[in-house]
Amino acid sequence: MKMRCTGPRIHVRSTGEIENFRLLKNYVYDPQRGGYGIVGMVGDDPKSFFA
Repeated sequence: MKMRCTGPRIHVRSTGEIENFRLLKNYVYDPQRGGYGIVGMVGDDPKSFFA
């Protein structure tokens, strides 16, 4: 299965170089693909993306 990124490309050596980057603590289930994914968020308050 190929998964393609639909967001903007960011070229860095590690996620530590991205300001305000966080990985969600839980895997996110994708019902369309029937699998789980690791999700990273960028911003001052990542929870606001789910509001």
